[in-house]
Amino acid sequence: LSLCVDQLGSELSLAKSTISHHMKALKNAGLVRIERRGKFNDLSFDPTILGSVAAFFAGCCGDQVELLAPEEIK
Repeated sequence: LSLCVDQLGSELSLAKSTISHHMKALKNAGLVRIERRGKFNDLSFDPTILGSVAAFFAGCCGDQVELLAPEEIK
């Protein structure tokens, strides 16, 4: 699964700089890969790693974890 920072920002209604800042932290944690393509940054998400993260939170937090719609995250 991959997408451009601009696409993700549009989907979440967040500024490109905000997305880039948080993606850098996720990259440093090994959760996403960022590849430069010209003037764009493509984000790649490893479904196995994301599944492991989701399983971790489901295991430690159970039903206390709820998914938020993008407009609720701001």
